[in-house]
Amino acid sequence: MSGKLSLGSNKDEAEATNSNNSVPEEPLQDQGYAWVIFAAGFMIFLITFGAFNAFGVFQTYYLLTIFKDVPADLVGWISTVTIVMTHLGGLTAGMFVRAIGVRKTCLLFSITGCLGLILSSFFQKVWHLVLTQGLLYGFSCSILINVSITMQSMWFNKYKGFVLGSVSAAGGIGSLIMVPTVTSSIKSLDVRWSFRILAIVFAVTTIPGSLLLKPRVPFIPSKKIIDLSLFKDPYTIFLFIACFGMQWGYTVSILFFPASLKDLGKSQTFATNYIMAFSSASIVGRVCSGLLADTFDPIYVLITSMGGTMISVFVLWLGIKTVPSFLAFYILYGLFGINLFSLSPMMVGRHYQLERVSQANALMFMSMGIASLLGIPISSYVFQHTGHRTNFNQIIILCGSFYALGFIDLIAFKFYTSYSKNKGSASL
Repeated sequence: MSGKLSLGSNKDEAEATNSNNSVPEEPLQDQGYAWVIFAAGFMIFLITFGAFNAFGVFQTYYLLTIFKDVPADLVGWISTVTIVMTHLGGLTAGMFVRAIGVRKTCLLFSITGCLGLILSSFFQKVWHLVLTQGLLYGFSCSILINVSITMQSMWFNKYKGFVLGSVSAAGGIGSLIMVPTVTSSIKSLDVRWSFRILAIVFAVTTIPGSLLLKPRVPFIPSKKIIDLSLFKDPYTIFLFIACFGMQWGYTVSILFFPASLKDLGKSQTFATNYIMAFSSASIVGRVCSGLLADTFDPIYVLITSMGGTMISVFVLWLGIKTVPSFLAFYILYGLFGINLFSLSPMMVGRHYQLERVSQANALMFMSMGIASLLGIPISSYVFQHTGHRTNFNQIIILCGSFYALGFIDLIAFKFYTSYSKNKGSASL
């Protein structure tokens, strides 16, 4: 037997046959190669979301330095397209997996993501970064993220919450590496070399991770890019709204918080390094929320998370406005603010039949993409024309309001699931 790791073909991945043409036993979940899949997903998330959080550093640099004379709402399109493509691009992942298989799909988009970062280093205008950082890099990351999440859900059952939370937390760990790296490289070299360094790290982590991924059972995704019939289930609607509210609030905070801290008189380096505090807290928050969701109803976990985030936004970011309060806010925000991202795939996996899981996950990512598409330009417009690029109160209120929307929706969600459960028990 060759010691080389084969990329495999779509046919190889779809057909479960051995050399004797007998049907092999399916690999067991939660053990063996499942932990290799976990490691592969961890490697992919380490840079895709680690670099994503580091884009808060770039956004501050764009707004306050290199594009300081360009309207903020126009500059905001760089991040808008990046975030939207990171969520919406994965809707087409099934099409690529059907054509060339899991490994080759991930390897292809590891290469195109690296290319997007390299091309970004040659930018001159805002629209250059919209195309390279936004479209090419964002789309590539979306494919990698979606396929990786699907593989985790396929290989894990008992530890699904913990695994998805831990893989998601890899983005926070990546931030601890990439935020200081990007901040330091911008200061000592320039922003162009920061993109090139990111490209190298992206290749070193995502290519090996892509080569390790494979499906546990024969896997031919649906031809549908999106299945709107899922909206007939109220479960989908409640989760869709919660994802929308969380993502709108998250995009506001990740893009504008460093700049709002700088407005208190702190340096750009000090402001962007606060992202590290957020990233550290988010590691703990995502792992712990996953562990709790394996034991308790994940909706209870999310209600606590969304409610805690809403309160911290209005009290610590909007109300007090001191450096200690901002630090406390960002730590609490890391603990509670984005746990829905890792718990949503687990909830989808538990509720829907296997053949509908990928489509339901696609809808949740679509919700986040729509929230980003609307939220970033609207927030940038409010900051430009209402806050006059100096007053952050309006966008902070906007952030807190959408977390309030998610909080109310989750409470209604819990009432619905409890009612459905009781109704089902009564009919037995």
